[in-house]
Amino acid sequence: MELLDKTIKIKLEAFMYDINKILSDTIIQGFDAIEALINIDSFLEAEQGMKNLSRVQRELAAYCTSTALIEKSKELRERLDGIVNEILQRDFEDINTYSMNSPKDLITKLRIIALRGNARFNQVYNIMLGKIRQNFSTAIEQVRAAALEERVNKEIDSKLKDILPFKVDIDKLEEELKKKIQKLGAQLLAIASKSELSSRDSDQFRMFYNHLASLDKYTARIGFDARQFLDASEEKIFDQVMSLSKEIRSSSSDVPKVAKLLTKMKFFAENLSMFDNKINEEIDEILKIYKQQEGPAVLMQLTMILEKTDIGARLISEHSSLSGEDWRRRREKMQNQDNLEYVLKELAGDDITTDVLATCYQTFRATYDDLISRILGVFDQKKDNEPDLEVLINQTKALVATVTKKPNTIIWDHSFKDKIPELLAHIFAVWTLKNTQHYNALRGIESARAYLLMPHVAQVLAIFRILGIGYNKYTKIKGSNKSLAEKISDDLINNLVEIGTGEGKSVVMAVTACVFALLGVDVNCSCYSEVLSARDKKDFASVFRALGVEERIEYGTFNKLITLLTRTFGRGTDFICRNQQLLLNGGMHVLQTFFSEELSEEYQIIGRGARQGDYGSYRMILLDKDLEWVLGPNWKTELPKILGTTLYAALNKARNAIYESKCAAKELGIEQCKHEHNASKEFMTALSEGNMKTVKNFLLEQNRGASSVPKTSRTVLLMDATGSMSNLLSATKETVCTMFERASDILKEKMLPSDAFQMQIAIYRNYNSKANKILQTSSWETKASNLRAFMNTIHPEGGWGNEAIEIGLWHAVKESEMQNSISQVILIGDAPANTQKEVSQKRGSFGEAYWEKTRFSKPTYYQYELQKLKENSIPVHAFYLTDYAKGDFRKIARETQGRCEHLDIYSSDGAESLTDFVTEEILRSAAGDQGDAAVELYKMKYERKTYAF
Repeated sequence: MELLDKTIKIKLEAFMYDINKILSDTIIQGFDAIEALINIDSFLEAEQGMKNLSRVQRELAAYCTSTALIEKSKELRERLDGIVNEILQRDFEDINTYSMNSPKDLITKLRIIALRGNARFNQVYNIMLGKIRQNFSTAIEQVRAAALEERVNKEIDSKLKDILPFKVDIDKLEEELKKKIQKLGAQLLAIASKSELSSRDSDQFRMFYNHLASLDKYTARIGFDARQFLDASEEKIFDQVMSLSKEIRSSSSDVPKVAKLLTKMKFFAENLSMFDNKINEEIDEILKIYKQQEGPAVLMQLTMILEKTDIGARLISEHSSLSGEDWRRRREKMQNQDNLEYVLKELAGDDITTDVLATCYQTFRATYDDLISRILGVFDQKKDNEPDLEVLINQTKALVATVTKKPNTIIWDHSFKDKIPELLAHIFAVWTLKNTQHYNALRGIESARAYLLMPHVAQVLAIFRILGIGYNKYTKIKGSNKSLAEKISDDLINNLVEIGTGEGKSVVMAVTACVFALLGVDVNCSCYSEVLSARDKKDFASVFRALGVEERIEYGTFNKLITLLTRTFGRGTDFICRNQQLLLNGGMHVLQTFFSEELSEEYQIIGRGARQGDYGSYRMILLDKDLEWVLGPNWKTELPKILGTTLYAALNKARNAIYESKCAAKELGIEQCKHEHNASKEFMTALSEGNMKTVKNFLLEQNRGASSVPKTSRTVLLMDATGSMSNLLSATKETVCTMFERASDILKEKMLPSDAFQMQIAIYRNYNSKANKILQTSSWETKASNLRAFMNTIHPEGGWGNEAIEIGLWHAVKESEMQNSISQVILIGDAPANTQKEVSQKRGSFGEAYWEKTRFSKPTYYQYELQKLKENSIPVHAFYLTDYAKGDFRKIARETQGRCEHLDIYSSDGAESLTDFVTEEILRSAAGDQGDAAVELYKMKYERKTYAF
């Protein structure tokens, strides 16, 4: 600095001063924000912010030398260090002040921080919660101790006198209340009287209106009528709505002005929800009148203007007079779906004969167009709401009348297959003519046919394929052993048709159901969710009713799972972008923040971005810890290995392996269900034939109670149920019945009691699960169905690195101390046991004060519990899912003379391996001296054999 020119030196010093001031002021602003967070009890955010700013301050220490900054930093750090005492000094002793000074938000925030493992705030949370509970208990005791007449005193004045430290004038309070209501009413009417309402005005109107509406039922008691303000405000609003409506009638030739007036009416409907139904009805009414005055063609111009704004787009979609134009435009965007040559070119599948499909479609289209033209040609819209379909329906039924039907059999031959294109044309014609509302609204204009609901080429071809049309069939040429002759198949076989997202799966399913129902077959249609199922049934109910097949078609679901996305945007027609600027910018961007368990769900979510011919984009952003279910408990070490371009491929591969494993488990479950189904059928047959022996045997088996065998083998199946264990839990649920059935069969073959064993399932998690979830157990069972029912209630959750195996072993020890004791423990998991230090640290999550009130009041360690089992000669068979758990599981098995093996639950044979491992150990214990022989017999009879070539 001394060598610098004086002028440069002064400038440089000024620059350094400015830098110091700017940086110091910026950091002080950050400290002020942290102080504000502390003042609103956002301690977690405050601590994180302080940590970040302190790091910045240290990095910039050479440039930030402001005394104010240093003092502010010191002051804030001292406050954060003493925040525990500051919180504990707050006064929540008087519960009467809780209405104005509630501890609820503070307790909630403390609990969230405590759950994240912050021991300091966990202690504060437990102390504060204890104080508040004590305050309530004291207050309740005081009320109980009060004299009865004091408790039931009806004089408000007397009650308030006892509670408040000053004398209360009830009359004065009533007058003040009336004045406040009067003021609210005046403010409400002032807003309602404005010529135009802003969004802020409408917010205030709703607030004042709702306040008065809630007070209305009480104000009569003080001789005041709040209803007058509500009625008056409603009248003023509707005066404005009707004024806009009248202006539309008088300005009907000025389409831009009409669009502007309609937008104003819709603003009232959307922002004043208490009047929305009445205002929307008025919009519908004025649109009908407008259409009658100006004709349908003007509605097209109106729609083009309205679609430029969001509120205009909602007008189009929500009001039937305009929605027909919206439908026509969406259909225009999907022209390729009506291009036969394009669809046939894109069609992929097995043994496709495109020439047959093309010929059948042309037959279908000619018949369909002829039916629509003839029926609409004689349709008088002035006399009827919809065309007369009686003749069409009779013709449709006549097409299936010639089909040969026998009890439980329908003859599906070439003569009927030739009629399918014509039959589909009739069914689709019924569907189209039952949905003519948009056509009716625009009848008379040149392109009115574009407003009809008509099938796409892809939908018709999909139904052809489902019904066996367009397949090649290969047969041997007579007299030759080599060549195959190709011919058109007449068979109706099981078919799987894949239809792209947004291409009309519901239409294909409904029309196919109509074909079979017309043939006298009962049809079950399955959708992904109950919401979609109910919606589809409602959408096609008029068609089913018209054809007389409503009783034969049922809609159900694959499962009960309904995601929010599916509920709200389950169909392509539900998820449409009408914002033109957004479409010009590239369309809807879908951001997925979780990794789907099934690829099909991921495709559905991707498809939300580009619907009905529009453009769109998609991106997935994932939280690393959410990937535990797919990468396992050691996800932290696995994730860095696959980051980058290989990330998705690796995750998808792992997901597919998990999915295939679950499917394999389902197959075992299905086989078990088949067995039970056949047994039920045999029971029904025996019942109808009077075969009492079979009936009794079935009923005895179904109602079998606890085993009466003196020496019963008792096995505790102990499993990890944390976040990464969905495959194990799913496989156990699917295979537990198979385990019992196979074990019983082997015991019978060895001339031993088939019910000589009992099993209990126990699942463990970790100390970030509450006492009711860290350990869950079934009852002791000889019936596998009861264990399966228990597993239906168990779901993977929680988890915290090494898991609480000590809790599971503690339970096994408790069971061994019972009169019947236990024979063995089968342990299955993918993570080691907690160390002693981890037990102490993790229990601190909820705090020892919490655990002391539960059955887990005393901390334990897996080695302590293992020693107790060892002393009682109870083996623990340990099956580890990952190498991460291998060391501890081998040690556990070795110390108790148990078996230890790797269980690859994620492989396609995972469920079968699980069944084998558990069943073998059940047999080894239940069969006593013949245990090893029983296991060998089991292996011979059930275990899959592999051969190397």
